[in-house]
Amino acid sequence: MLVNDSRMTFCGTLEYMAPEMVMGKEHAFHVDIWSLGILLFELIHGYAPYKGKNLNDIAKDIMKNRLHFDSCVSEPCRNLIKAIL
Repeated sequence: MLVNDSRMTFCGTLEYMAPEMVMGKEHAFHVDIWSLGILLFELIHGYAPYKGKNLNDIAKDIMKNRLHFDSCVSEPCRNLIKAIL
């Protein structure tokens, strides 16, 4: 795969989608890295970082990209997740 091989596909679970996918923009392998960050957050916390009452609310929360960590999460772990996202 080429580094700048972009796609316009829209598939997957919304909670794991990167903002560019949510907005319907072209995207590349970076969206997979984003999903890894979401998975890491979820493995540590037990829930996905972006929430809402419906899919529209979840999409809006993804676009804001504000993370709220539990107080027990170490600073290095927070920094890693923030860097990935």
